[in-house]
Amino acid sequence: MCQQTSSQALMAKLAEGSTEVMRVVFQISQEGERIDPYNARSNAALDALENLGIRGSRLWNLYDALCDRNIGKLIAVLRAQQLGMIKGEEIVNAADNRALAKQLQLPWTGIDAADVLWRVRQRLPNFAAGY
Repeated sequence: MCQQTSSQALMAKLAEGSTEVMRVVFQISQEGERIDPYNARSNAALDALENLGIRGSRLWNLYDALCDRNIGKLIAVLRAQQLGMIKGEEIVNAADNRALAKQLQLPWTGIDAADVLWRVRQRLPNFAAGY
């Protein structure tokens, strides 16, 4: 019961009152283990977002603008940091700047979520199967 309450509190904190972000957080919570069967912790992706300070509109920007609303790509980006493929600062930068670059039609030289997903799959072959 305590774990469930703790998870719910983390989800609410990450959503910052936004219903669309809560849907993303809920999807991470529900599909995270299936997407990343290698991760021993069920809330690893949510914990990673919290540790990076990515909540609310930042989380939405990361999911929408960088990951093309693909939950597998989002979890891959977070997993890539765990694997040492990208730095946390790069993820924070993407959360802060990708949406604006897309809106202004500026070239993006930061993280390529599709490439990150491919690289994570090279290390973890069953990662995000079907995503």
